[in-house]
Amino acid sequence: MRMTARFVLVSLLIAGCGVSTGDGSPTGTGTGTGPAAPSGSAPPAAAGEGAAPAAPIGVGLEFTGTYEVPVPAELAAAASYRTPHIRWTVQGGIATLEYALPPGLVGGAVRVEFSGPVDPATGQGTLVGKVGSAECTATPNRVSCLEKMPGILPLTPDMALVEAAAKDEYAGPVQDRVRVTERFIGDPIGIVHFDPTTGGAPVDDSPAKASFED
Repeated sequence: MRMTARFVLVSLLIAGCGVSTGDGSPTGTGTGTGPAAPSGSAPPAAAGEGAAPAAPIGVGLEFTGTYEVPVPAELAAAASYRTPHIRWTVQGGIATLEYALPPGLVGGAVRVEFSGPVDPATGQGTLVGKVGSAECTATPNRVSCLEKMPGILPLTPDMALVEAAAKDEYAGPVQDRVRVTERFIGDPIGIVHFDPTTGGAPVDDSPAKASFED
C-alpha cells in the first residue's frame, strides 16, 4: 500500500507540471494562442498605408481651351477666344499653368505662367506669377482659372492684328472684338478653362513672344 500511494502521488505531480521554457512559463498546458510577438516588432500595417503618392497630372501634355473676358452682355459673343497650347501640370500638390494669351485679344504674343498649391480635396488653389494671380478650380473634366494680371501692363496691342484675327475667327462685327481688346488692356482680367482629359503632345508652332514666365 505504501509503494502504491507513493507512485500515485508522483504521477499526479508530473501530470500537473509542464516543462519550463526558461522564463517561468510552462509548455504542454498552453491555451493555444501561440507564442507572443517578439518585443519591439512593428504592428501590422493598416489597410491603405504605404500607398504611392498621387501620379503627376498633365506632364508633357498640352490642352486646347477657351479664354473669356468679362464684358457687358452685348459684347459677350465677341469676348470668347479659342486658346491652344495650354500647359497644366500638377506635381507634388503644386499646379503650374502656362500658355499664351489669345493674339486676337492682346494684339501680339504674350505668354504667362502661374504656379501654386492646389487642395487635393477641393481642387481649388491660388496660383501666382509675375503677371498677377489665378484663382483656379480643377475637377476631373474641367479646369477653370480666373486671372487678374496687372503685371502685363502696359499693353500696346497691334490693332491691325486684332482686326485681322477677328475676321478669321469671329462671325460678328470686327468692331466688337476691337472693343473687347480696348476693355481688356485697361483692366486685364479673364477666365481660361479647358478639359484636362483631352491633352496631347506639345506642338511648338507659336510665334516669338513676350514672356511673363517665372
